Amino acid sequence: MKGGSGGFMNEQLKKYIDPVRNFFGKLTKRTKVILCAVLGGIVALAVILGLLMNRTQYTVLYAGLASDEAQQVTTELKNMNVDFKDDNGTIYVDSSKENSVRMQLSNEGYPKTAPNYNFFTDHVGVMTTDEERKIIQQYQLQERLGAVIKTMDPVDTAYVTISLPEGGSYAWDDNKQAASASVSVKLRPGKTMQSTQVAGIKQLVSKSVPNLSAENVAVVDSSSGEELSASSGASGDSLQITLSEFKLKIEREYENNIQQKILSLLAQAYGKDHISVSVKSRMDLDKKIQDIVTYTPSTSDGRGVVSHSDEEYEQTVQGASSGGGVAGAQQNTETTTTYPGVTVNGNVITTRDKKTYSYLVSKVEEQIQSDAAALDDLTVSVVITTDGMTDARRQELTGVIANAAAVDPSKVAVMAVPMAESLPASQAVPTFAQMLPQILRNPAVLIAGGLLLVLAVLLIVFLVARRRRRQADVMSRLEPEGGPMPEEGEGEFQPLAPETEPPQPAEGAAGAESAEGAEGEQPAEEAGEAEEEGAEENVKQPPQEPEEKETIEDIRNAQNSKEDKVRNDLQSFSSKNPEIAAQLIRSWLKGEDDHGHQ
Repeated sequence: MKGGSGGFMNEQLKKYIDPVRNFFGKLTKRTKVILCAVLGGIVALAVILGLLMNRTQYTVLYAGLASDEAQQVTTELKNMNVDFKDDNGTIYVDSSKENSVRMQLSNEGYPKTAPNYNFFTDHVGVMTTDEERKIIQQYQLQERLGAVIKTMDPVDTAYVTISLPEGGSYAWDDNKQAASASVSVKLRPGKTMQSTQVAGIKQLVSKSVPNLSAENVAVVDSSSGEELSASSGASGDSLQITLSEFKLKIEREYENNIQQKILSLLAQAYGKDHISVSVKSRMDLDKKIQDIVTYTPSTSDGRGVVSHSDEEYEQTVQGASSGGGVAGAQQNTETTTTYPGVTVNGNVITTRDKKTYSYLVSKVEEQIQSDAAALDDLTVSVVITTDGMTDARRQELTGVIANAAAVDPSKVAVMAVPMAESLPASQAVPTFAQMLPQILRNPAVLIAGGLLLVLAVLLIVFLVARRRRRQADVMSRLEPEGGPMPEEGEGEFQPLAPETEPPQPAEGAAGAESAEGAEGEQPAEEAGEAEEEGAEENVKQPPQEPEEKETIEDIRNAQNSKEDKVRNDLQSFSSKNPEIAAQLIRSWLKGEDDHGHQ
């Protein structure tokens, strides 16, 4: 049975294997190689995809960590069971766990030394707005400044916060806020920061932010909460310079404060543009120590104020001695009685009395040390542009300004300036309307004006006549070719070039002499030549019927072609007979001059 079942299985396998074997047996060798290469590529691609899908994608968590802090961070990552890579202070973690790991480490206070320089590039994209770019850039600047400050020896950690005012709508704004910044530093145990280092931090921050002065940068020790001053720890000349600058700064701030108060007080009545205020103060920066002792008497009569008193009384009396006994009685003792403070010397009795008083009184001792600046003197000067200020009004303004500045009215000076001071009537410049009657009374002015009027009329008439003559000349040139020839234009001559042989020299000489002798012969000669030329043209060119409609452009083209032909003939004639041409030109010029004089 087992053998039968095995044979049955083999037969079943052969049913599937034989078709495949027959299929591959029918393929050519080249096809088999290609098919095996495709199958191998598919398998290799599947393996590569599997490896890539199972591979962990690492991203930078922190860059530039110090060696000791990098070791601390890696220890924390091991405790968190997070896979990481350390490359000389650069920590890589799984990209899918970056945010959660960064948050957990930030709760532990990491990083401490690595500046995040890729903050800007990591948070700025295509969809980032301009406002977001500014904020991200500000955060990046704060990170960099904190990293630079932490490089100082006594500084352990440093955090910089920059406050930039919002951009105003006006370029000139007196109430415009200034930029400010604060630096919180934590010093190393046993370390102190010198004044030069504090000043260096202020200069570093102020030069890194536009429109930020070093005075608006505060450096605070995070351990004690006290502001570190750039003047603390200074000595010698530097201390003196620092105190002088501090005094000048305090005076300026106080003066500006008083000035703004006075301006805001008077601007409602006179306008800000009509008020000018100047304040001068003098501050006292000397340290003062006062010891105050107060005694309170123990009784209401005031005697308790006396802490020590000595009184001494002495009296001397002379008289008869009675022996110290009673009159009529016998003395039964051998010695006499003595009293304190009483001395008996025969008939002289001296009495002395001395008293000393000591009282217990309450005493209060106070010691006051003043380090703040105190106002020593202040003066205010106000100039107001107004008209008609009375003395009573001036006194009222003086009192108001004195109260606003908290000074005595004698320290305030108020001056009124008129709005606009006009010139006296004797120095005023007269207008043209005021000067016109005086001008018309002068005969020379009237004559000159009449002559100018006549010349203006003649000039207008001449220009009009000249314009009309030019228009007539243009119209004559635009006539058809069969009409009359145009007259000579202004400054132009239209000689007719002969189409026949040039005249003989004798005839040319005679023509020249006749031209010089008489002026009327030359036009006759020109008319004859024009008639001959017109006849020859009529012979050469058969007459044509005029067109019904002829455009102005055709007339101009015909006239221009005729003028070009005449000009070419004239140039040819003058080149062959220069003497005759010169003589003709002289006669034409002479005729034009005579015609002009007539």
